Amino acid sequence: MERNTKDIMEIYSRRISLFQDLLKCIIRERENLINQDIKGIWSSLAEKQTILDDLEETKNHFDRIKEGDSVKSDIPHEDRDKIVELSKILLGLRQEISARISENVSFINETLGFFNDLISAMTINKDDRFNSYGPYGNPRRGQRSLIYQGEV
Repeated sequence: MERNTKDIMEIYSRRISLFQDLLKCIIRERENLINQDIKGIWSSLAEKQTILDDLEETKNHFDRIKEGDSVKSDIPHEDRDKIVELSKILLGLRQEISARISENVSFINETLGFFNDLISAMTINKDDRFNSYGPYGNPRRGQRSLIYQGEV
């Protein structure tokens, strides 16, 4: 049983290490997004995939240990406290990663929205002209019927 306890603590330590690597990778990805480094973004994606594969492997290893024995009841109190502490660290890392991912997604959406607005402004057509301004800052009017353009 002591071997399973050590295995569990090793798995938690390995997962913490992998989540720290994932957090660093996401931070680098943010920098690559800001600097528009496409090669850096692709390398970040490849690195993230490797880390996620390793995380899946550790999860499967942990599941095999849980299936093999009745782990919960036989863990000594000191080791249980260490595992709880490791679990809290892991939870904090997950929350930090989630926040960073949300920031990256928000940055991407804002950037895409800016480029969409920019391209829309440059490719305005006749039907959209009423949403823009003409000479001297006067708003343009939409197309009017010819009957309104004649003299009264």
